[in-house]
Amino acid sequence: VLVANQQATIDTLTTKLHNLERQLANTDSPTGSGQSKIKNLEVENQYLTSQLLECEERELSFQEELYCQNQLLDDSNREKQKLVGKNADLAMENEDLRRQLQALQGSMNKMLRGPESLNDSNKTLSTAATSKSGSMDS
Repeated sequence: VLVANQQATIDTLTTKLHNLERQLANTDSPTGSGQSKIKNLEVENQYLTSQLLECEERELSFQEELYCQNQLLDDSNREKQKLVGKNADLAMENEDLRRQLQALQGSMNKMLRGPESLNDSNKTLSTAATSKSGSMDS
């Protein structure tokens, strides 16, 4: 009886050992649900990779657009500086013309006052004409 009990215990332990070895073999080599998980992860990885590529392409496109916008802004700023310079030149020319006009008006007033101031008027007109031709040259 003692030997039979020991044999039964050995048989039970042997069966349990074989079952544990099978379970270990199943976890080491993926089959069934393990392989489907791997396949799902591969599909998800491909999807995420394609999303990443799309984001990188959009980023590159935005960078190119930003570069173009910066170029346009630089061009605009250069043009603005040119116009500011031209405006300053025109303001100086306008001031010269205003002075010449005042001189001519003064000469005309003298001429209207009488012949005695004609000599003074001729001098003023001569000075204004010289000043005007000098500003036209610039």
